[in-house]
Amino acid sequence: MHRVDIEEALHLTDEQVAKFTDDMMREVARKMADDYCDQLFWEHLPTIVECVAERDGIDLKNEPMDAAGTTVIVAPSQPSTGTEVNENANETL
Repeated sequence: MHRVDIEEALHLTDEQVAKFTDDMMREVARKMADDYCDQLFWEHLPTIVECVAERDGIDLKNEPMDAAGTTVIVAPSQPSTGTEVNENANETL
């Protein structure tokens, strides 16, 4: 967060912006971060994770997930025996 950010956002004069101390600027930045986390963080998280994963060649859309949202690891070379164990729930499937 820079003084020019608040100057532009609030259409302040240089004199008005100059009255903001470093401590005041840190408080504004901290409150902005808190507000972002409270309101937009969870909404933006999936999109940002998908962008980073896509950039690094990880396809999240094809990963099978269980009802809890945990990625299910499938070993394609092993046929199903009907007694696979979900290690997260410690239950026989």
